Amino acid sequence: MDYYLNQICKGQNLNIEKGFRKLGDIKRKIIEAKQRDYMERKDIAWFYPSRVEMEYLPLNTTLIKISFRLARPYISRDDSEIYTTSEERTLENPIARDKLTGLPMVKATGWKGHLRFSAEKIKGEEYKNCREIIKRLFGDSDKEGNSNKGRLHFYPSFFQRKVQEDILTPIDRRSRKASKLINIEVIPQGSQSEFYLLYFPYLLSIEEIKEDLSFLAEALKLMFYTYGFSAKKSSGFGIIHPIKDNDLEVYPERFKDYFSVLLEPDQGCDG
Repeated sequence: MDYYLNQICKGQNLNIEKGFRKLGDIKRKIIEAKQRDYMERKDIAWFYPSRVEMEYLPLNTTLIKISFRLARPYISRDDSEIYTTSEERTLENPIARDKLTGLPMVKATGWKGHLRFSAEKIKGEEYKNCREIIKRLFGDSDKEGNSNKGRLHFYPSFFQRKVQEDILTPIDRRSRKASKLINIEVIPQGSQSEFYLLYFPYLLSIEEIKEDLSFLAEALKLMFYTYGFSAKKSSGFGIIHPIKDNDLEVYPERFKDYFSVLLEPDQGCDG
């Protein structure tokens, strides 16, 4: 990015601040063009697994699809730190966007990290072998080298609603006073998207599969209703409205009962 910023500044005689604004403006126009192109063609869902494709996968492979609506805003961090709004204000913390369509998104790696965080919060009373199940589902941790990828395959989720601007006011822990204001982008409350998760149970007995799915449902419940799947989740970001029965699809359907705990959360937000 420094290279492109340098070229813009050199080619147009701009200082660094104006160069940032110019580069951010170029990025915003490219993203808006991609979003318009997608809205005309509506083909973003082609890479999600379908029920027809599931017929070709090994026995007991399970697809979970959840249509959800945000009860709290969602925030994330894009790879780029440069973005300008249509009013030409520079944002220091733009939302993560898909490089192909320009749509705001939750990355597959983000889903995996947040769900693993929630899984590790499950108490051991019912599941005495939590660590073993977590390793089966998510694979090795970064510290372990990632040789085992786990039995869960994650997909990104996209939001079609426009993002909004917001301001975070960090509090200094020592002085307890507000520090520098931070301009951010958020996906607003009420935005809708779809969550896809594929469970691929190779070399497992049916009893282990049942244990995995039951544990997975509890982890999803904690992520969606208690801990959230957003940056700043300790502040309540990234929580969803309760899931209704027609919002939850599980294939094969015989496994749907394991995920019924998502329909009646103990903790969550009222409609």
